[in-house]
Amino acid sequence: MEKDTCPGFISDDYGRVTWTNEAYRMMVGQGEGGDRQVFVWLAMKEKVPMAVTVAGHKAFTCRVRVQYQKYDTCRVNLKEKISIVTVPCDVWRMDSGCFAWRLDVKAALCLGR
Repeated sequence: MEKDTCPGFISDDYGRVTWTNEAYRMMVGQGEGGDRQVFVWLAMKEKVPMAVTVAGHKAFTCRVRVQYQKYDTCRVNLKEKISIVTVPCDVWRMDSGCFAWRLDVKAALCLGR
C-alpha cells in the first residue's frame, strides 16, 4: 500500500488509524516527505462488522467522507482551508484484525461528469 497512488490508511479493530500512505499524506497537504504530522480520526455511521465476508473474501466497498485542513504557511498568519471530499472506498480485513482502506479519488473526480 505504501507505493499505491491511491490514498490509503490502516485502522485497528477499535477504529483508530495507525498508518497512512504517501498518497494520503499528499492529498491532505503534508507534501512529499513532509515535516508536519498528519492526524487522522475515523468516525463511522455504522460499525464495521468484525467478520466481513463477501463471496469468501473479507472485503467490502463503501463511501468515505474525508475532511482535512490545509495550512497556508506562505503568510505570517496561518490560514486554514477546510476541504471535504466524498469518495468510493475499498476496505479489506487483514489477518491481524486491522482494516486496510483504499480511497478511489480518481473515480470521485469523474462522478460529476
